[in-house]
Amino acid sequence: MTRQKKWISLAVILITLVICYFPLCHRIDVFCIQLWDEGRNVANAVEMFNNHHWFTRYFEGKPDMWELKPPLLVWFQVLSLKLFGFNELAARIPSMIFSMGTVLLLFWICIQVTGNAIAGGISAVILVSCNGYIGEHVARFGEHDVLLSFFTTALVYFWYLFIKSGSYRYFWLSCL
Repeated sequence: MTRQKKWISLAVILITLVICYFPLCHRIDVFCIQLWDEGRNVANAVEMFNNHHWFTRYFEGKPDMWELKPPLLVWFQVLSLKLFGFNELAARIPSMIFSMGTVLLLFWICIQVTGNAIAGGISAVILVSCNGYIGEHVARFGEHDVLLSFFTTALVYFWYLFIKSGSYRYFWLSCL
């Protein structure tokens, strides 16, 4: 890759990240914690923060039997609450990081498959322009959907690489 092409790719990545910042991250703390899943996740995170039971989610002092998803998001929320205090921004920072991670993952996939950073920029902008992704349940709120989007995208790409190359390294990455 020539030096000029590297600079163009870097410029496209930076411009796309700035464009994606606004629908994914800008003023993410304006809305209060929503009553649906986000509220339950934050309540689980606050209880985990206080009772130090890291593998069982609690709600109202008892093991949570309603929200049975794996606690990865809640762990990240607990860490964020410790670092940034108890507020909407801290509860949503993990989702913000994984949504921008999905944008970067799409970039990486497009550059690997097509060799063109502009294709990565276009795919990222298309993703963040979809209301289903930036709406009330995925990228901008403290819910599991954004982690699911990130890891599903990675899984599909690593499986594609395994099928294409036959290398078991990609098989194990997709299993992970």
